[in-house]
Amino acid sequence: MRLFSIAVGLALGMGAVQAGAQTGVQVLSDEGETPTLHVYANLVQVPVLVLNGDRKPLPPIAERRFLVSVDGGRPVPPAHVRVEGDDPIELAIVLDLGGEQQRLGTLLAEAIAGLAPLELHSVDRVSVYAADCHVVRTADEVVADPDALRQAIRDAMQSPIVHGRDNTGPACGRTLHMWDVLAFATDELSPLPGRRVVLAVTRGVDHGSSHSLRETVKQAQNMGVSIFGLEDAGALGFDAEFVRICEMSGGMTLVTGRKELPGQLKSFVRLVRGRYIVEFPRSDRLTAGFHTIDVAIDKPDAFARPYFIRPAGVTVPLADPAVLADPTTVPADQTLAPQQPGDRRPLSPN
Repeated sequence: MRLFSIAVGLALGMGAVQAGAQTGVQVLSDEGETPTLHVYANLVQVPVLVLNGDRKPLPPIAERRFLVSVDGGRPVPPAHVRVEGDDPIELAIVLDLGGEQQRLGTLLAEAIAGLAPLELHSVDRVSVYAADCHVVRTADEVVADPDALRQAIRDAMQSPIVHGRDNTGPACGRTLHMWDVLAFATDELSPLPGRRVVLAVTRGVDHGSSHSLRETVKQAQNMGVSIFGLEDAGALGFDAEFVRICEMSGGMTLVTGRKELPGQLKSFVRLVRGRYIVEFPRSDRLTAGFHTIDVAIDKPDAFARPYFIRPAGVTVPLADPAVLADPTTVPADQTLAPQQPGDRRPLSPN
């Protein structure tokens, strides 16, 4: 039973993220020659957030219950499913200093520093951005160390230039280009090798960005960046368009009070590490363009609410015709690859 489908960017042929690397295996013949057997990996990995109907973590889900389809094609079991676990994380923290999240401000430095070393590990990297009249980066891929994180957040909160000429407090909250800030952070994460995640501490209200909602979503999907939002429980509530950006990129929105902030931040990292990495072979017949991936879980509890399933985006290269025609290439098992029927357009964030 398909419980949820979502448009996910498979910008095939763009090559922003390579799905697999070429390897060479030496094979000795009886005559002493050393012909090379070429093996080309084509495995696609998609991080998928899976929660219960109340958006709470579930007990482990068996691999056999997952199904994957592309563009509405026949659902097939993935080749492999595992929990993300301790995969290195590339985390960008975006602080909206335009005035709507100031209640959390003085607590953020200690709460974020408290994520290391138990939730964030030494292999994880963190960047920190502050946004108001200007966008300021106070940490660029720093090791997840408590002192480094604490100082980066303090520098962001106390930046002498983020608020513009009147640097004593928020000045540009009503003109803040939040979509542009998210697009900038996404672009900065895009070449990095880990699991790419943005945590935006904001209500997510945008005021006149050059990036549209659709463009912001598509960029996050193409770059394999999942966006999570964190809001002060005392604020006015998340902007509906920001919620769509988060969920269509494979993330979600979270609300916290001041006392709950340290625990909520830890829960956020555990949500990321608790995602499932769904792996399947790329179909050799996939065409260049934007496609949808449906991830479903079969046979749920008949009395439970539908699961909350949010896949991240991914970009993979197209199959090279020359490689496919090479007689020394070991062909992939295409029976395990979701096929592209080409009769369903990607869902629009609008």
